[in-house]
Amino acid sequence: MSVLLLLLTLGDPDAPAARGRSQFRCGNYQEAERSFRQAIQIQRKALGPNHPDTVASVASLGAALMEMRRYEEAEQQLRQAIDLAQTAFGPTHLETAIMLANLGSLLCRMRRFEEAEPLLRRTLAMLDEMYAPHHPIACSPLEGLAMIHVERNKFAEAEPLLRRCLAIRENAPAAGSVLVIRAIHNLAELYRRQSRFQESEVLFQRAISLAQNTLGPRHTDLIATLRLYARLLRQTGRNDEAERADARAASIAGTQGATAGGVGSYVNSWPAKK
Repeated sequence: MSVLLLLLTLGDPDAPAARGRSQFRCGNYQEAERSFRQAIQIQRKALGPNHPDTVASVASLGAALMEMRRYEEAEQQLRQAIDLAQTAFGPTHLETAIMLANLGSLLCRMRRFEEAEPLLRRTLAMLDEMYAPHHPIACSPLEGLAMIHVERNKFAEAEPLLRRCLAIRENAPAAGSVLVIRAIHNLAELYRRQSRFQESEVLFQRAISLAQNTLGPRHTDLIATLRLYARLLRQTGRNDEAERADARAASIAGTQGATAGGVGSYVNSWPAKK
């Protein structure tokens, strides 16, 4: 069957992928998963399994699965995408770097730090050398390396990485509010763990306000931030405020009509510290 006939039969092969990318940026990962799976099915038939667009959709599916904490499925998709990307894009192409960064991030979330660290450092060095040091993709290895430092109680080494990530997110219009909230949230939690309560509170309040204004007051991305903010309030003796923050998080978590999503920030995978 000709490519033209396939396109007429299956539709635009990029339309589901574009829709999935938009859904992903908004934190709607379940919807993004469906769109990426549809895109892969169409692209494999219309373009071929090794076409760059098909490979990119496979990687995007892996990223969506990672955000939903379906880690084993995500690893399978990302490793498949990286193998294909070596041919489809080349070993030093930006798309390949994105996939390597995502795999490193996934390994961090799975607490496979010894595997993750060299991969993240390699990816960050490649991005810094071949692209601008403030490229948005650098945030993924920056956050991953920060998580490893936190695991080792090296908070002073984690801070400049998270600050750099926040600056990149804030200056990248295409990054999306979900990713900005993630960066603010992570830095706020780092400060809380260092007992830098005033700095932490300012950032938590900013993350909560941004989530409410851009994602809505019932969005599930608020849950983790509200719960960690409640911990901060208790640490500073403000138990009544902490109870209200916890109650609000519980209300959102228990509301079936809550807007789906998930910041998926690295603090949710950091070593527990009350």
